[in-house]
Amino acid sequence: MMICFAMLIRSAILVLLLPWHIQALTYEEAGVLDFTVATAGHGPMKPNSLAALVKTECVLTSDAGAEMQGSSCYVACRSLQDGSLKWRRNVCSSIRDDRFNVLYEPINERLFSIDSSSIIRCWGANDGSLLWEQPLPQDEGWTSLKANNEGEAIQVASKSKVHVFDASNGDFLSQRAGGISVNMRRPELSLDCRGQHTSLDLSCTKIATNQGDLVDLGLAPDDQADDLRLLVCQDDSSATLLVTTVRGVSVIASCTTSSCKIGWTAHEGLSSVSQAILLDSSHKLKHNQVNNLLHFKSRLTSQWNRISSFSALAETETNNHLFGFIKSALLLSSTSHAVYGMDTIGEHRAQVSFVVNLPNDSGTKHVMVHGAANGPRGTHGIQGGTLSKQVLIVSHSADQLHWNCIDGTTGYTLSSKANVHLSSPIVQILPVSTSSSSDECQQSAMVVLKDGSVLAAPDSEQVVKAIGATLSLTQNGFYTHAIDREKALFETFWISSLDSKLIPTGSTSFINERIVHVAHPMRDEVISSPSVAVGDDSLLLKYINPHLMVIVTARNDSMTTNKLKASLALEAAAGEGSGKQSRKPLGVTVDDGSAASTIPDEPNLYVNIVDSVSGRVLYRISHANAVANPRPAVAISENWIYYTFSNAKTRRAELGVLSLYEGMIDSKGLTAFTASDQSQVFSSLDARESKPLVLAKMYSLARPITAIGVTMTHRGISNHRLVLAGADGQLYNIDRKTVDPRRPVGDLKEAEKKEGLVQYSEYIPMISFLSLSYNQTIENVTGIITAPTDLESQSLILAFGGPDLFFSRTSPSRGFDLLPASFSRPLLSILVVGLLLVLVIVKHRVSRKIRLSGWA
Repeated sequence: MMICFAMLIRSAILVLLLPWHIQALTYEEAGVLDFTVATAGHGPMKPNSLAALVKTECVLTSDAGAEMQGSSCYVACRSLQDGSLKWRRNVCSSIRDDRFNVLYEPINERLFSIDSSSIIRCWGANDGSLLWEQPLPQDEGWTSLKANNEGEAIQVASKSKVHVFDASNGDFLSQRAGGISVNMRRPELSLDCRGQHTSLDLSCTKIATNQGDLVDLGLAPDDQADDLRLLVCQDDSSATLLVTTVRGVSVIASCTTSSCKIGWTAHEGLSSVSQAILLDSSHKLKHNQVNNLLHFKSRLTSQWNRISSFSALAETETNNHLFGFIKSALLLSSTSHAVYGMDTIGEHRAQVSFVVNLPNDSGTKHVMVHGAANGPRGTHGIQGGTLSKQVLIVSHSADQLHWNCIDGTTGYTLSSKANVHLSSPIVQILPVSTSSSSDECQQSAMVVLKDGSVLAAPDSEQVVKAIGATLSLTQNGFYTHAIDREKALFETFWISSLDSKLIPTGSTSFINERIVHVAHPMRDEVISSPSVAVGDDSLLLKYINPHLMVIVTARNDSMTTNKLKASLALEAAAGEGSGKQSRKPLGVTVDDGSAASTIPDEPNLYVNIVDSVSGRVLYRISHANAVANPRPAVAISENWIYYTFSNAKTRRAELGVLSLYEGMIDSKGLTAFTASDQSQVFSSLDARESKPLVLAKMYSLARPITAIGVTMTHRGISNHRLVLAGADGQLYNIDRKTVDPRRPVGDLKEAEKKEGLVQYSEYIPMISFLSLSYNQTIENVTGIITAPTDLESQSLILAFGGPDLFFSRTSPSRGFDLLPASFSRPLLSILVVGLLLVLVIVKHRVSRKIRLSGWA
């Protein structure tokens, strides 16, 4: 009894002390990590694009001009004082538009735009409000805009016609033959303002004044200014300039005759992030600090600072590394050819901490490589994650390869190599993790070329040995795949060594179809259990194939009826099971086949589950009336596959959910005396054993979906929630149980109620006030990634791809491992002190009783 009492007191003391030192997060602190980065949306500006100052001290910018067309469809206005975004508008008619022209008329502060749909619009430059719009004939090819001197009329011209409209209300005034002559301005490298001369230096990275003083623009290496814009010229010869660079950086500078002062800097390349990685930066150190911390004096200072911070009760930020909340976001921009580093916590969160510029030659593509090859066993996931903070950036063209290994938390370049000649284009890049010294890169890659050869990047001897060990990691060898989007061809290969050519193992050709999307499983996802316990105590065995991937294809318009029948035959062959099942899982409704005899609409979208080792299509499902925009989104988590597309007939978004299983074990099939007859060996090359049992359900959503993600936690124990990015600019999360394919269509059975299944309902509500983005608008999200923390209940989310970045923390299963804000530490202190007093008194009485009984 005394031992149990002492353990109780010890536990109470730990609960009392740990929150004070660690400062465990509470529910009210859930919004502390949320932030939004709003960009102008147009990306890098061009020398002839729009840049003007509105009278409300708002800098108006775009990547298009009066006669120069842009491709982003965005026009934005930033505050002249601090660079904050005042308003941003998509001036195109639809997401299919990719060309537009804009013109700013300063007298009446109006903005005019015309897009590829031949619709002219007038916007208020102060607040971005739409004033009027007028359609034009679409077969003319309108290419330029011009306003008269008074700003009362706006002229729209094609190569042969000119239409004139009233600038105030959009009324048509006149039409004449001929085009408008608009003088294209040349990029300025120097400006004059009432005798003050301001120019760029020879390197285009500094501003020079009349007196020859140089002011650094603070640009990253390999970036330089390509244009100067005079926004304001005061009577005292002071000028406000807008400097734009080739990498998409906008800088505001205030200059006088003697000096220049940098106001604010905006990285517009963040509006086109194509790839993102969340790295743990709990112990982020600069490269020159690593050796310094090993000194005896530095170690003593570090220990003293740690002891001093022990008594601090309100320093939650310094202890966030104990929970894994300190993350750095690594963002790759395809338009500015740069990698941005951003802190997600602390006083500098949501700010760009470093920029790594990449080769910006025409036709160059970039990929960030982070992680390891697939683990030898896939029972609990791919196991392709790594704790390393080093990232390999591969830039490649048709015949050149550049690689750059950096510290993903500081941006420090560890090693790099440029102009590596390629015998053929790259078709696949495979991550490989190596253990090397601090001076070498711990992240490497196998680069697979189209001619079948394989290269190592970096090409050091240690990396070559690590790749050789990776190729021999499994008994059956190492496999990879290649996708030819132009030919709609999927091929798989076996890699024996770096010195030998690839050996083909399988292929699938999607005839008369085009590949629109490819999805892979999350490499660092942890699967807590390989089975699912159903209501009648039986087990559903998850189909966990680390080589699983999804290829979404769309039908070409030239597909004939015979080819369509062949496509449906392929779907039927891929959907056949591997054998008869002894008993159907709960929630599965048997189809009598009455609805399959007729096809109401021709399918035009196909979701293919393929094996990247054998190259076979494991399952294929088709959908009709699918539209191309927004692009179908796909996510793979454990044995679940989620995909969304917009249906033109129903005018709603469709959410498809597929769950894959190997089979089923009866409630009495696995006991101390009986064993399951399930095979203990899995091989993708076995056509019969590798085919899964697929359960499918379709759901309807009220809003189109642009991206989809799945929450990920440290051990995979918490519930999984879908994160959906809506076309309305909101991020929604849905519990996976809500879209379970095993939801029965008919009345619930007792076992199904026991498991928590609910009756199937097609419509999934999307409640706005429960969205992750709250009242913020996150436009055109194309990618969502998640990362775990050291707390099982918490998951981090990053949405990117559009003009906005959004970072948040969510609790898929609520905060079951967090202390609530109402937790009373003083009451616990009183309880602990009282228990200690009781323990001392009881111990004294017991000792006295034993002593007296000994003398009796």
